[in-house]
Amino acid sequence: MKFDHLDNPIAGSDLSTININGSRHYLTPDGRKLPSVTTVLGHEKDAFFREWRKDPKNAAKAKRARDRGHKIHTAAERYLANRDDFGEKVATGPYKYTWKLLKGAIDKHISDIIAIETALWSTQLGLAGRVDCIAHFDGRPAVVDFKGSGQPKKEEWVEDYFLQATAYALMLYDRTGIEVDQFAILIANDQGSTQVFNRPITAYIEPLFKRIRRYHDST
Repeated sequence: MKFDHLDNPIAGSDLSTININGSRHYLTPDGRKLPSVTTVLGHEKDAFFREWRKDPKNAAKAKRARDRGHKIHTAAERYLANRDDFGEKVATGPYKYTWKLLKGAIDKHISDIIAIETALWSTQLGLAGRVDCIAHFDGRPAVVDFKGSGQPKKEEWVEDYFLQATAYALMLYDRTGIEVDQFAILIANDQGSTQVFNRPITAYIEPLFKRIRRYHDST
């Protein structure tokens, strides 16, 4: 399948990154150092996961999750960009069928690519990041993210994905005035199923603001 690519309203807005106290920040054109969305959303869980990864079994699980995530994400990015080498990362090995499931969901729901792996930031939110994808989901613009997982996810486990996508939608509006009022999180798992979480952003704006405030209050 080949995807149509629309004009990218945030093309050319790449940002360099800097590490501050072990956390990723982005340098904006006006010299600000804004924390990444993942830095802000992961801040409250950092201490827990540092301890959790000290167990060798947990460290191995974390490594496998990172490997799966990187390969699945790279395949999705290349596929949406109409590259012929999209399957190289997952054509063989344990994630081949997980990718096949995700590709099927992409083919079913995604069209008209607006942006892939493009930097966004907002001085009002005090956030920056790199959005995986903005595209049409079932015919309407959406912030889209693609995930691989070892098992199906309960919705309460993936709220941070929802908050992250909401942040990107708000940053897009801040940068361009373009409103995207929904997100879609596509998660394929190694057990053989795909979950599609398609939600309006309105329910997640206030929870996002609370997390941002708690982050700045504690740093």
